[in-house]
Amino acid sequence: MERLESSKIFRRFLISYLVILIIPMVAGFISYQVSINTAEKYATINSRQVLNQSKKILEQSLDEIDRFVLQLSLDRDLNILLKKKAFEKKTDCHYSHAIG
Repeated sequence: MERLESSKIFRRFLISYLVILIIPMVAGFISYQVSINTAEKYATINSRQVLNQSKKILEQSLDEIDRFVLQLSLDRDLNILLKKKAFEKKTDCHYSHAIG
């Protein structure tokens, strides 16, 4: 009989200790999950912001290059110079073939 009572007391203490140990574990698991979800959400938001900023910078650079190319194509002196050099190359090519 005494053994049965000590067994009941032991079980009560064991259950109370297990409950005391399980509560922090469950709370820790829940806070871990919340932290992971929050970190993932902010990482996604930050990555999108960085990608959008990079996209804007690339678009600005491409626009600047387009304006520069347009400006060069409208420059008469440059066009004349390029045509002159192309003509000279053709003449040099024909001249070297004629000699060779």
